[in-house]
Amino acid sequence: MELKKYLKDNKLKISEISRTSGLPYTTVNDLINGRTSIRKTSVDTALRLADALGISIDSLIMLSSPPRIEAGKWTGKIKSSGKKYYLDFTDGDVSGEKYLCKANKTNSEFITTIATWKLEEIARKERIGSWNTMN
Repeated sequence: MELKKYLKDNKLKISEISRTSGLPYTTVNDLINGRTSIRKTSVDTALRLADALGISIDSLIMLSSPPRIEAGKWTGKIKSSGKKYYLDFTDGDVSGEKYLCKANKTNSEFITTIATWKLEEIARKERIGSWNTMN
């Protein structure tokens, strides 16, 4: 779960997040560890948690269940590591990881778009490379 890794990478403790957000420790713990889905919690709880983490609500949702991104036969998932966003991608035969950007509040609001652009670029380069080998 990316949300748990986000806390670890940013040296945040569930008890600190609970105190800052005013949410019960058990609520925060269940959300962080995936026992309760961010998508099924109240808007107030999600907003308070996002605020305590210093991220947008979109980033909170993305970290708790990263969206699957597609470009042709390519698929990808966003992950965060060490205050940076990366794209894990595959086409079934080839897979890899690409750096996307720093993990900050502004970038996290656009991370899905950034990741989609990067995956489309990877797919485009692969098609061009395939055409070059055919000629």
